[in-house]
Amino acid sequence: MNEIPIRLIRLSDMTLVGRNDVRQHFRSSVPGVTVLYHAPHHVKYAILSHRLTYGEMKAGTAAGPGYEKLKSFCEKAREYQTEFAWSDTCCIDKSSSTELDESIRSMFRWYKNLTICIVHMAESVIIEDILHDEWINEGLDAAGTPCRATGIPVDDLHELLPGPFRVDERMTWAARCKTTRPADSRMEKEEISAFCRLIEAIMHAGNPSVLNWKGEAAKHHFSDAIPRSPQSFVGSQGSEFGGGRLEMTMTSLGLRVALVMLPLTFHLEEFVGVSDVRITLDCPLCPTVKTDITTDHN
Repeated sequence: MNEIPIRLIRLSDMTLVGRNDVRQHFRSSVPGVTVLYHAPHHVKYAILSHRLTYGEMKAGTAAGPGYEKLKSFCEKAREYQTEFAWSDTCCIDKSSSTELDESIRSMFRWYKNLTICIVHMAESVIIEDILHDEWINEGLDAAGTPCRATGIPVDDLHELLPGPFRVDERMTWAARCKTTRPADSRMEKEEISAFCRLIEAIMHAGNPSVLNWKGEAAKHHFSDAIPRSPQSFVGSQGSEFGGGRLEMTMTSLGLRVALVMLPLTFHLEEFVGVSDVRITLDCPLCPTVKTDITTDHN
């Protein structure tokens, strides 16, 4: 059941329910073993991009314009034959470090298994307004906006292909998302730690584009090869890494990378009457390795 959120809003009565309640809901019509191992196929839920606190929902005291907006979202979700809804702001108990940790680690999976994601863009009336809507800079919600607003190529928007490739380019997409600074220091610390774990996992997969960043390194325990954030990839020079795999291992001494060292021959050529100098570096063992550098002698 961890394939779905820890807690959902039951649309029929607008109350918070846990995974056990969801299991009981389907027990009469779906065999229990099926629910246990294939919950995403049976539990249809909508994710609501909304701001409302967990305490208000749990206590049943949620009211005002925010709650009315949430009810409108839930009514829209029912149109898509969903029975449950989820919103990170009111379905996660942030006072529980265990629940907060699981939620952060499982967020991608929960979004992947949803039936529909509903986003309210209060400042948008026509499609062009989305470019200036406050939601365009809010975290995951940017994934659903047009490519010209996010900088994500249209083909990538139409077909999600998760995996450790084109890391440098795809990190620049994430860099455009500006989330509100977490008020909870534990959540902020976990977000930084989660990004470091992500970079380490990509390094373990062997894609060299993860090294194409610049600026200050993250405050990592062992290595300065970990960037601080997706913003570190913005402005880095484009590089062609081919399809090869680079062996990278994070050790207690830092990042270990296997490198091939080749001897180079140095040639210097000065041009008569001009101040330019051409330097040529080539490898006697591998003729295809050759670099020409032209510089001003002065």
